[in-house]
Amino acid sequence: DVVNSASAVAVQIAELRDWKLDGVCATGRVFNHPSIGDGDVIVTSALRNPGGAREGEIVQTESGSQYMLGTPQVSTSGGQA
Repeated sequence: DVVNSASAVAVQIAELRDWKLDGVCATGRVFNHPSIGDGDVIVTSALRNPGGAREGEIVQTESGSQYMLGTPQVSTSGGQA
């Protein structure tokens, strides 16, 4: 079944939540990673297409890792007086 196959693949992809772009890398809290604890903050290696990074998209790094992008970090715009 195609739906079940897609679900099985999605389970293997780590998710980044509260993420933001730092140049061509993404920083965020990782979940479902095979060797990093849930909620740990990571910085990815360079993304292959940082311009395509948005919530709900799967991004791939230059090293081949893939991440599903969850909710991005809420930006706090404005300055202090």
